Amino acid sequence: MNLSQSLYDTLITVSEAIKPSGYVLLDNSYIPEEVQTNYNRCLRQNSFYEQITTAGFEIIQEVIFEKDFIEESDSYIFNSIEKRINELKSEYPGKKEIFDEYLKVQEDENYILENELITGMWLLKLKTIS
Repeated sequence: MNLSQSLYDTLITVSEAIKPSGYVLLDNSYIPEEVQTNYNRCLRQNSFYEQITTAGFEIIQEVIFEKDFIEESDSYIFNSIEKRINELKSEYPGKKEIFDEYLKVQEDENYILENELITGMWLLKLKTIS
């Protein structure tokens, strides 16, 4: 699947499954236009909003998460992952490098979430046709 189309495709699929008066709650992230990054698992800000609109939705409410909230959430999740990784390294010492690499990927992902992306929730509704 073409990543730049995935939000649009998802919303089109969802639009066929909800009632005309229904809502969609979108929990997602985008890359602000001014941020220079090689990260390619999120849309750029303009494309993010464009795909919502093009899919036939309007934004009813938008809540952007504060950086402190993201950091706290990431820390909680990372600590759980790290604990489990350490258990697995004890159980499978020959695979230590694989587990360490996975942990490094998680650290990198957290850095990106905390420093390069805007994360939030969007309440969407299908646009009414007049």
